[in-house]
Amino acid sequence: MNEKILFHSIVGSHMWGVNHEHSDLDLFEVYISSTFDVFTGKMVKTKFKPRLTFQEAGHVDHIPKASEIDLTKMEIGHLVGLLKKGTINAIWTVMSPLAIDLEFEALAKLQPIVENSYSTKTWHSVKGLAMNKLKKIRAGNINPVLPDERKKALAMCGRVILQYDELLDTGKLNFKQAWDEWDPYEIEGMVDYIDDRID
Repeated sequence: MNEKILFHSIVGSHMWGVNHEHSDLDLFEVYISSTFDVFTGKMVKTKFKPRLTFQEAGHVDHIPKASEIDLTKMEIGHLVGLLKKGTINAIWTVMSPLAIDLEFEALAKLQPIVENSYSTKTWHSVKGLAMNKLKKIRAGNINPVLPDERKKALAMCGRVILQYDELLDTGKLNFKQAWDEWDPYEIEGMVDYIDDRID
């Protein structure tokens, strides 16, 4: 396959500004395949997630130092398909303040399109992400013996919901850190509140 990397995007804890010295770095690499490869069905590897040490990825000098890097590679056509569905993880990939354009100014061209395309589909994606995480917490799939893990999961739910609430007011995604003390009932209350706002 002929691939050209269009842009890198750092998401996860670094994107939200809540990383610490032992945090993994979540890196998206968005690439484009040749038209021939797409139409001949050779584009079979659209996404994979190897774990790399910083030393192994150290040749990419714009990526900050981290103990480990989680790398996800995604073809631009697959990413655009997710954006059209309003998938919040795809939106974060494009709109992350730590995204780096590499070729064809692809990111610079894509960001204003995404910014003008937020819809209720985006809320359904945010709500689904938060409520699925909350369901796992209540089912004990988030280790209840590790209070920091539960707190971290609840903070993530609150953070994404607050971000969408602000998006409704400003039309902009704000990646500031939300307060980290959340209760499951507060999260459900915020979900109901936003449901009422967009009805």
